[in-house]
Amino acid sequence: MPDFQTEIQCANVIAEYASRIDALSEDLARRFASAIAAEFVTMRLPSPRPGTFSLMVPVTRWVVRDDDLKLMDSVWAATAAAASVNFFAGTVTNQALVGIAAALFKTGRSIMKKGVHLDPLQYRILSILRAAPGGLSIESLHAALLEIDASNPPFSHGDVSEFLTILSKIRLSDGTVVSLASQDGEGRWSASGV
Repeated sequence: MPDFQTEIQCANVIAEYASRIDALSEDLARRFASAIAAEFVTMRLPSPRPGTFSLMVPVTRWVVRDDDLKLMDSVWAATAAAASVNFFAGTVTNQALVGIAAALFKTGRSIMKKGVHLDPLQYRILSILRAAPGGLSIESLHAALLEIDASNPPFSHGDVSEFLTILSKIRLSDGTVVSLASQDGEGRWSASGV
């Protein structure tokens, strides 16, 4: 669990780690690291020595945990897979890819802090839904998942429907339920809160 004194140090180490991920250029790794580095900030007040009064100046550090690195891998795998088959509408810019990956990472990290861990397939579904501004039908999402990774065991439309239902009702450790995917009146699914 690396601990850094500045956001720049944190971003540099994240970029170095991210550049090792397949299909991620050094430029994209740096942009992604800059976009998410602020997520790792922690502040604490040092404990004064017993019997003394001291000025309580908060100590700021940037801490990257092993779970954060695993989350980074899942998010970039999902985003790169969707980009590799030209799933995103039209030509996608590097900045758009970074934006999608950073939004997924921040959402994933936020719900991880609340006791929920998503699997790589769930991140893949969210990245596809995030990239489809008008939403997708279950059939379209099913086709996109098969196009992205035909080596996975084939899932049925029912399986995809079940995945979406799970993403629409994520129970956090405090008992609240959040929705990461929602369905509109026409039966089209989109990412919500991502």
